[in-house]
Amino acid sequence: HKTVCKCSGPGKRLACRNTNKATECAKTCGRTKKPSRKTRKPRFQPTRRPTPRPTPAPLGSIAGCVQEDSDNDDIGDISLSGVPISLIQNGAVIATTVTRNCLYIFSGLPKGNYVVMEMNVPGISL
Repeated sequence: HKTVCKCSGPGKRLACRNTNKATECAKTCGRTKKPSRKTRKPRFQPTRRPTPRPTPAPLGSIAGCVQEDSDNDDIGDISLSGVPISLIQNGAVIATTVTRNCLYIFSGLPKGNYVVMEMNVPGISL
């Protein structure tokens, strides 16, 4: 490859076309022009063998709000706190929580089918 440095001094212009002269020219004027690079190979290549562990599937969550519908118009009227909520998978309770300001959340769940069940609280008809 050729390195080209073009320098101009008082009354003269110097063009260096080979590496040795370009180095000398760079010492004189401080300028060098790097050779153009052709297409580069990508930095990361696929591996020949599979990676030791597959990337884990992202975990999900289920959340909601429990409200009392006091006038049966299918719109929650009163937010309820303290309502026990169960998360069921394959007929078994796998987690429970209690609503706080009507809200509940079950997080860190793998992909699957779940059932959310509200438990009756004395004095509140759900």
